[in-house]
Amino acid sequence: MFPLKRLFLYPLLPAFFLLSFTGAKGQAFYLGTHVASLGAGFMGSWPFATTSNSPAVGLHYEHGIYEMSSGSAMGVGFYVGEKSLVWHKELGDALWEESKWKYTFAGITGSYHYNAQSRLDPYLNVMLGMKMLKYTFIYSDPNHAPPGGPPSADYPKTSFAYQLSVGARYFFSNNIAAFLDAGYGFSYITGGVTVKVF
Repeated sequence: MFPLKRLFLYPLLPAFFLLSFTGAKGQAFYLGTHVASLGAGFMGSWPFATTSNSPAVGLHYEHGIYEMSSGSAMGVGFYVGEKSLVWHKELGDALWEESKWKYTFAGITGSYHYNAQSRLDPYLNVMLGMKMLKYTFIYSDPNHAPPGGPPSADYPKTSFAYQLSVGARYFFSNNIAAFLDAGYGFSYITGGVTVKVF
């Protein structure tokens, strides 16, 4: 399967270099803004223990729909991303078992950008959507069942997903910014790069 991370990254690379040399309105976020952010989220709220997990890598698109006289603005958009978690257990005699959970996220977002008149863009963001699960169990001896039998794979294939976050992005040019936010949901800390498309 083609990695979702590459699907996000490749279209943004040419945009990153091309847009960094173009001009745009001097505000960080305003009515009519189109921005795309590629980020990696760490930690998060999960109902089971793991021995390792990948960052929640995702793409967030946002469009400015309302601008206030104070300079604050509101936006809507969507988020898609994925995250993998692993539980690995050594059983002795060179035997082991491993469970893998791969989640794909998709949802709509709403944001409030406080006084986004400069290169600094503080924001509050809410994402509501769904997470889709692919569960895999691996046992090191394919010819025998693991002790006690394989674990239950009775995990919901589709369930509700949400993310609440507060953070800020800083524009180093008219079109390129770095962002960092903290929140609650499938990630506690998220950082990455934002491109103002037009």
